[in-house]
Amino acid sequence: DITILSNTDTRGVKTVYLPKVFKWHAKDFGADKSEVLAFCAQFVPEALASELRGLIAAGATVRIKYQDFDWRRRPYGRPP
Repeated sequence: DITILSNTDTRGVKTVYLPKVFKWHAKDFGADKSEVLAFCAQFVPEALASELRGLIAAGATVRIKYQDFDWRRRPYGRPP
């Protein structure tokens, strides 16, 4: 799941939470934060996609944090 922390910290930084797979395979999703956010915008509900595109267009300062991967959600379980 992709989540945007709706409030900003005292420096105006937005936090976007991505699944940890985005960290593991970072090069597959874009060369920088803007490209990663643009990639994500293609696959989320329109309201969230619009917010992601708005962050990119505004040149907002974005912090990406990665959520723990839930191995239970994998149909074939934990890797060996």
